[in-house]
Amino acid sequence: MKHTLCAWRHPSRPPFAALRLALALIAGIVLASQAEPALADTGYKHYAPAIAKEFPPGYTTCPDCQSKLDKLNHGIAELNDFDQKHPAFRDVYDAMNDTKAAEKALDDLKKEPKPKGPAGKKYDEDVKKAEKDLAAAKAKEKATGEALKKGGPNGTPPPDNSDIYQLRHDLDEYLSQIKTWSDALRECLPRCKEKTKGE
Repeated sequence: MKHTLCAWRHPSRPPFAALRLALALIAGIVLASQAEPALADTGYKHYAPAIAKEFPPGYTTCPDCQSKLDKLNHGIAELNDFDQKHPAFRDVYDAMNDTKAAEKALDDLKKEPKPKGPAGKKYDEDVKKAEKDLAAAKAKEKATGEALKKGGPNGTPPPDNSDIYQLRHDLDEYLSQIKTWSDALRECLPRCKEKTKGE
């Protein structure tokens, strides 16, 4: 008796179709994961995330608002250029903001009158925690500032001998410019809709 071996086939799907589909899905996921960091790593995305989400790179508008978008894009280009020249300043800036937030939290807490009784004990605990948080924030700010001067592991990013507070001032100027022109663009956008309705 002869035995015939044959490959089993799914009645509705050709051979290897499922494998090809899986490979295509994997390739799509890989490409997507490779494309996203390029956007996420810009100074614009890091320092002005809310505005970057509202007016992402490549944003277009009507002719009436184009001049405001051009000025916004100019500010974004300057911010991204700053970020490329001082990549390690991201950590310093974030640490500075954390320190400011911790200082404000402690100041706000101390402005409140201390309650009497058991609530007073809770108040003292909250103050101690806020003081501890502030000390930790200041320590992190100092560490990131020193890292900026020394450079990262194996010399990357390179040491940045710029004055930290001057860098903060410059960055705040770029962010103020971006906020000004994003506000102007936002206020202008209704004109685009009105003009479209009129046509």
